[in-house]
Amino acid sequence: KETSAQQSLTSQIEDLAADIATDEKDLADATKVRHSEVADFTASEKDLTSVIDTLSRAIAVIEREMEAGGASMMQLKSASSLAQVFKVMVDASTMKTADAQRLTAFVQNTNQDDDTELGAPAAAVYESHSGGIVEVLEGLRDQANEQLDKERKEETTAMHNYEQLKQSLQDSIKFANQELSEAKKNLAASQESQASAQGDLDVTKKDLAEDQSSLADLHAECMTRAQDFET
Repeated sequence: KETSAQQSLTSQIEDLAADIATDEKDLADATKVRHSEVADFTASEKDLTSVIDTLSRAIAVIEREMEAGGASMMQLKSASSLAQVFKVMVDASTMKTADAQRLTAFVQNTNQDDDTELGAPAAAVYESHSGGIVEVLEGLRDQANEQLDKERKEETTAMHNYEQLKQSLQDSIKFANQELSEAKKNLAASQESQASAQGDLDVTKKDLAEDQSSLADLHAECMTRAQDFET
């Protein structure tokens, strides 16, 4: 009985150990992916926040130039792309080169032709002094804000999903460890019971051998007495 119980418990221990190892690996992999997601989101959030801030400052500068009617505004009127607009602003020292590069990269990453070109006729848009270039930049800022909001929502969802998965795996590991501990305890008790039973069996076998020997001696004595009686 104990041998059969030990075989069952040993199989259970092996299965539980395998399950725990799998859950721990899944948790480690999920945590690694989560750390990577957090790093990507943090970097993206920082870039988008910087882009939004840079666009806001660029809009403020252009609106100021429009009111002042400066020379740089005349150059902006002849620009046909956002890249040229940023270059004019850099040349006029109203924008840092790094900011211009950041905005240019953002525009390129939008993968929309309308985002890289100001539209036709660009000069007419500027000449209207109705804020055409400002509207374009405000549109980019809105787009950056929308992208930032989207990524923040995705980050919140990803974090929630990870926490749920983490809790589930941790609970699974916890309960499996409890079952494993109980199975090991039962295995030890079974082995102890088996050892005790084996000791009892050894004693019983010894007693049986002695009884069988006594029986044989008695039988031999009886036969001798019977022969003596017959004689």
